[in-house]
Amino acid sequence: MKRITALTAVCMCMISAVSCGSKDSSSSGSSSQGYETPAVTGDMRSGDSAEDAIRELYAATYSPEGGLVWYEYMYPMTAINVLKDSGDLDNMVSIYNNNVAQFASDAKQLPAVTDITKCEPMSEEALAAADVYLTEQAKQVISKVEDSDVVITKGFDMTFSIVDENGEASDDLACMVWAENDGWKYIGASEESLTAMVSAYQSGT
Repeated sequence: MKRITALTAVCMCMISAVSCGSKDSSSSGSSSQGYETPAVTGDMRSGDSAEDAIRELYAATYSPEGGLVWYEYMYPMTAINVLKDSGDLDNMVSIYNNNVAQFASDAKQLPAVTDITKCEPMSEEALAAADVYLTEQAKQVISKVEDSDVVITKGFDMTFSIVDENGEASDDLACMVWAENDGWKYIGASEESLTAMVSAYQSGT
């Protein structure tokens, strides 16, 4: 998801330094242009709908109070728990929220998902790639990750329409995958790109 990546790259760096569904309203009621977005509660992360999850993830990305939910979509819970226990997570969330608050104050409107045009089940090969990807995410926090820490059981390859902070429309791509005993996780790449990226990583190219 190139919009999310552009906004949150600095927040991601802090780690190394230390079926389909419906709409709801945002934490403030609605976005600036009337697009309905999910409340940022984290509830959709454990729900049945990949579509609801991607909408909530997007809303969390641009919410000044969405930092914790954003991290929980990005990283396996085994890593989140280590960060909580160390006390690092509170600081990371605070910095994230402050950065987003500054972005929101400068933006003409908050970006939003306006339509989801593709939500197709991922192949077994892509699910295996997602498992590798999220395991590597966890290894940014934990030196040793057990196979049982990240178990991907299903996922969806998604294309969706967005409107950005300037009101300009575009399309974006992502995968939402379900981690056993954890919930939905976000991967900012199409199924094809994810599979190719992990294949290249594993072959050392």
